[in-house]
Amino acid sequence: MKQKIGPGSPNKRDGEYAAGFDEGLGRLTRIFRHEASSMQEYLDFCLDEAIAITGSKIGYIYHYDEDGQRFILNTWSKDVMKECSIPDPHINRELEKTGIWGEAVRQRKPVIVNDFTAEHPLKRGYPEGHVALYRYMTIPVFSGNRIVAVAGVANKDEDYNENDVLLLALLMETVWREAERRQSEDALKERLKELQCLYDVSELLQVRTISDDKKLSGIADLLPAAMMFPDIARAGIMLEGVEYGAGAGECPHSMAKEIEIKGEVSGEVRIGYCEEPPFPGGVTFLAEERELLEEVARRIGLYFERTRAYRKIADSEQYLKTVLETSAEGYWVVDAKTRKFIDVNDAYCRMSGYTREEFLALTINDIDALESADTTGERIRRIIASGGEKFEAFHRRKDGSVFNVSLSVRFLSEGGGRFVCFARDITEWKRYEKELVNRERKHASLLRASRSVLENREFTPAARTIFDICRDLTGATAGYVSLLTESGEENEVLFLEAGGRPCSVDPKLPMPIRGLRETSYRELRAVYDNDFHHSRWMEFMPRGHVRLDNVMFAPLIVGGKAVGLIGLANKEGGFTEEDRAIASAFADIAAIALMNSRNLDSLESSIQEREMLFRELQHRVKNSFAMIAGIITLEGDRSDSDEVKVTLEKLGGRVNTLSKLYDKLYMSGDIRRVRLDEFLGQIARSLTGGLSSGVRIESRLENIVVDTKSASSYGIVLNELMTNALKYAFPGDRPGRIDVELARKDGSIVLTVSDDGAGLPEDFSMNRPKGFGTLLVGLMAKQLGGSVEVTRDRGTSFALKVPGGAK
Repeated sequence: MKQKIGPGSPNKRDGEYAAGFDEGLGRLTRIFRHEASSMQEYLDFCLDEAIAITGSKIGYIYHYDEDGQRFILNTWSKDVMKECSIPDPHINRELEKTGIWGEAVRQRKPVIVNDFTAEHPLKRGYPEGHVALYRYMTIPVFSGNRIVAVAGVANKDEDYNENDVLLLALLMETVWREAERRQSEDALKERLKELQCLYDVSELLQVRTISDDKKLSGIADLLPAAMMFPDIARAGIMLEGVEYGAGAGECPHSMAKEIEIKGEVSGEVRIGYCEEPPFPGGVTFLAEERELLEEVARRIGLYFERTRAYRKIADSEQYLKTVLETSAEGYWVVDAKTRKFIDVNDAYCRMSGYTREEFLALTINDIDALESADTTGERIRRIIASGGEKFEAFHRRKDGSVFNVSLSVRFLSEGGGRFVCFARDITEWKRYEKELVNRERKHASLLRASRSVLENREFTPAARTIFDICRDLTGATAGYVSLLTESGEENEVLFLEAGGRPCSVDPKLPMPIRGLRETSYRELRAVYDNDFHHSRWMEFMPRGHVRLDNVMFAPLIVGGKAVGLIGLANKEGGFTEEDRAIASAFADIAAIALMNSRNLDSLESSIQEREMLFRELQHRVKNSFAMIAGIITLEGDRSDSDEVKVTLEKLGGRVNTLSKLYDKLYMSGDIRRVRLDEFLGQIARSLTGGLSSGVRIESRLENIVVDTKSASSYGIVLNELMTNALKYAFPGDRPGRIDVELARKDGSIVLTVSDDGAGLPEDFSMNRPKGFGTLLVGLMAKQLGGSVEVTRDRGTSFALKVPGGAK
């Protein structure tokens, strides 16, 4: 049966699908770069992108709890909420009660219904008030082998097809991995919020200038900010029958921890949510929130134990002594003249590891770990002048170890001068700060690796980028990426990095699936051995293989099967569980890159007919350019202005250059790639008609293939440089020579146009071009990602250098 090519036919839509795929990759890039104030806002943005990419009108994203077999609504599109009159659309749905929209989970694959109004055995209808559906598509979103979400779109003007499935699946898988990354980052930030809250509570309890009532009210005000959802959180403290703070007793969801003073329950700290918190799975409070509340209750109890003990001490000196000794902060006093310690409390002795007697025999220089005596002296003079200072430093313990401290020092002039200092050990706080920085570094590395999926069509360069980032992040020095052969019995190594160690094994030798590699393939998980050289796996290593102190293998999993490996080796100190998690994440990205490459290859085969149509278009465009060039020449001949003639002649040369490019495309049959040497040779020959009898052109053009866009830029550059040389280098019909060279040098494509003519004006500069032609050469070089170098030596030479080739 013959198929008519016309509006709406598959042949016409091939180009639209390819353009849609390119648009999808662009939207993925925008999703990566999107700055969102919350996870909800981020997923709302991603849903809008999913609706746009598929040409739909409405859509939704549901979380899916695979253990509980239920759907938890995350977000509907805004247009759904405008048309939907269901009383409560934000409810959970059980899988067994769903109709056709639950089939994506039951079948674990995408589902398309292009006539939703027709009868269907899996349809169960939808509730009254639901927005009308005409066409419908839904897909499952996987994390490993588990379905974690479903996404659905509806009411596209045309039928949904496999291209829509591919675009939506690629977008949602990328979105979900980014969402999980952001959730991990948010979790770390939540932990820092809790630590900040504890720090602020301790600081507040140490303030001596405010009453206990204000301290308890202040603590109640601090607690909501440390909760997961501070906007709907309320906190209150009940102590000996008196309530402080806004209160949380009337909140429908709350928890409390008892305050004990000297072993007796004297009150409680309560936190509550005035609305249902949006935790998945029915969870009300996180374990970290419960631990935070318990620690706050404990510190309040300890505080009142101390304060009530202080009030029983009548002597003011003894009162101060008790405060200092029971303080959680370190405290010491230094004589301003001798710099020797004259007092210290137990808290600082515990920090430093000294007994009180040992510590009082030291000077300030003995405990300062990093500063020199001169630097310490300068700081002391500054404190005396200002009366006090707060700063961070490093102190040395008795055992020689170093710890980070926050210091608050005051200078008292009485008694010959003393420095009173309070010190807090902030080593743990700094460790959390460092952990956050490391997390951000890991996330940035994951983002760079994910971008390589979009930036590289071929799998091998994408895999190389992903491997290099993973190797650097884990600290490994050697490794490789391989794919499983069709037989499933051997590894096919794409590239191998020996890490500078000698290896005499022929890389072409087969690499059977055995040993620790076989374990990773079979169990579908990352595995490692930190004493590989002495392990039982060594019997499988060929003679002459690079020495492996430790190894790790992470499988590339596609469709529930391992299809390749990332191998890492020789990390100083050995691999850790954190390294295993990192390698697994990068192996997942590599698996996406592999699927992306294969999908693009499949898509390419489906657009061959489009390329035939493009060939015809190239022919027509070439003829149009020839007609335009003819009109420009005719107008130039008719003009009486020399300036207009010159301008039109240059314009005609540029149009002629593009005409030859399209002629080349039409003749070659390849609309994407051009033999640059043939194209530039054709341009050079076309310009010889204006040569005087004494000027020769010599061409040395290496066989180089570039994409069509880059070829046009190279052609314009050659046209401008040769035209200028012919017009200005040989005044008065003087003889000379023009050399054109195209070659690869040091990993770059270099196009050189040289002449032995009169040379350039003294004030000529590529950075400040006076003529449009020179400006155009600079713009084309920038578009190619290259630069132009000018040499004045017995003539003039212009060299366009493009690192790595075409951009």
